Amino acid sequence: MSSACCSTHSESKVEFCPRLSMFSKFHVASVACLIFLGALVKSHEAGLTVPDWPTSFGQNMFLYPPSEWIGGIFYEHTHRLLASFVGLLTVILAVWCGAKETRRWVRNLSYLALGLVIVQGIFGGMTVLFQLPPAVSITHGVIAQTFFMLSIVIAYALSKEFNTESGFRPKSSTFTTRGLVLIGLLYMQLILGALMRHTGSGMAVPDFPTMGGFWIPKLNDAMLAGANALRLEVGLHPIGLENVIAHLAHRLGAVIVTVGAIILFLSYKSHSHPLVRNNGGKVIYILLLQWVAGISAILSVREPYVTSFHVVLGAILLGTTVMATLRAWRFGERV
Repeated sequence: MSSACCSTHSESKVEFCPRLSMFSKFHVASVACLIFLGALVKSHEAGLTVPDWPTSFGQNMFLYPPSEWIGGIFYEHTHRLLASFVGLLTVILAVWCGAKETRRWVRNLSYLALGLVIVQGIFGGMTVLFQLPPAVSITHGVIAQTFFMLSIVIAYALSKEFNTESGFRPKSSTFTTRGLVLIGLLYMQLILGALMRHTGSGMAVPDFPTMGGFWIPKLNDAMLAGANALRLEVGLHPIGLENVIAHLAHRLGAVIVTVGAIILFLSYKSHSHPLVRNNGGKVIYILLLQWVAGISAILSVREPYVTSFHVVLGAILLGTTVMATLRAWRFGERV
């Protein structure tokens, strides 16, 4: 195998390809950008500004003139183009791993990523063809987060750190268990967030830290009346109690995630490897930013860029927790 692409390290007996590793990291960054752009589409309610798929106003999507990219069309059309680009990157990643990667499980992960991005593209098209049904839109968003996690796992499996650092061997432990628990909590929170956004519940309770005027929420007509009165003050139409429940479920989820993140942080402080300890700290820092972004989204009445930043920060928090868990497993035991 060409030394320009790959080199073998005796410590791990695994071939490491710097170019493939760098490409996989670029793939992860591209997926994160795609999630942000997708959030902008929803935040600007631009999902149907281009009403057909896979064409754009009857034209080839890739030849649609930039002069027509105005208003909501800009967000929806650029989202489609970036999604196509990420799809192409995923094809390249799968082919490259299939040709160069010696570990079957890594090859299989790259093939899984390719299958997932195809399914994601289909669901993206369905959101347009079926006029943004909540179930399809929520599934589209959840698959995006799943795909992001998978791309991080692949990139780490291909990294120099994973394949060449000696002195430790992978082992499951309490550290990995706590990481997996937090990943599960974050994943559920992201589902609740998607449910809230795609059912029009993002501003169902427009005040913070109170909720519909109450410090302790009461799911009754009085609270609904209070929430709707506050919504009218900021120019929003009345909503139903189901929207309030969806919104408050997301707030409760944020509290539960925070408890899980604090437990992980305190646990990881005692890990023997500095990278694991550092990742535990990053989880807390990003979580704090996420709280600020979430509160700002409410107080700004869902300003599109603030709200979209909140969405992508959720993905970054999930990705950071995945990395923390992978590192806790990779450096699980000294040898």
